[in-house]
Amino acid sequence: LVPINIVDRIVTKDGYTYKMNKNLNLINVGKSYYRYNEIRKSDTVVDIGACIGTFIIPASKLCNKAIAVEPVMFRELKENVKLNNADVECINLALGSGKKIKAKWEDKEVDVKTKTLSQIIKRCGGCDYLKLSCEGAEWHIKETDLEGIRVIEMQIHFKDKNELKKMIDMLESAEFSVEYEHKGKRAIFDTGMIHAKRLSMVLVTLFIQCSGILTELPISLF
Repeated sequence: LVPINIVDRIVTKDGYTYKMNKNLNLINVGKSYYRYNEIRKSDTVVDIGACIGTFIIPASKLCNKAIAVEPVMFRELKENVKLNNADVECINLALGSGKKIKAKWEDKEVDVKTKTLSQIIKRCGGCDYLKLSCEGAEWHIKETDLEGIRVIEMQIHFKDKNELKKMIDMLESAEFSVEYEHKGKRAIFDTGMIHAKRLSMVLVTLFIQCSGILTELPISLF
């Protein structure tokens, strides 16, 4: 066995390199939580709560433009982006109401500016695929912030079922189809994954699938 303080980086089976960090478990979280197959080559992907980059670095290989927004682990994020020669723009911000806050992740705390989701998306030049893992800051999102977004992959933190319903109702009001997966308890919060897709795109996909089925049916059935 090699002492951990001698090894300064790891290489994953997929070929990505990360500096040694206790957040490396997020590599598996990224693979099991988020739906990479919803990313299109033409997409702008915005990752709010990018941490050390274990989602956005692989995602950057699948899209046109990748932006990582991270308030606390920003230095580690930039190091990993550089190690992988990834085409990712890194922004040192937090999602919020616009005020300056103390953002904390594990034993690290920083003073950081916050921006609303609309402000972040404007700075990014738009967003097609939005990934959120921002430790409760998702509750700053308003329905009007979601214009133009096709897919949302959101880690959600909530105190009770009524809070969860409130978020799902907002997304459905914004014309997203919503799936929810429960992930367990963290401190006083329940956590889960919301997979939301713009309803118009779901209907287009269903139409294409149905059209394909119809073209394959024997003509004698009509």
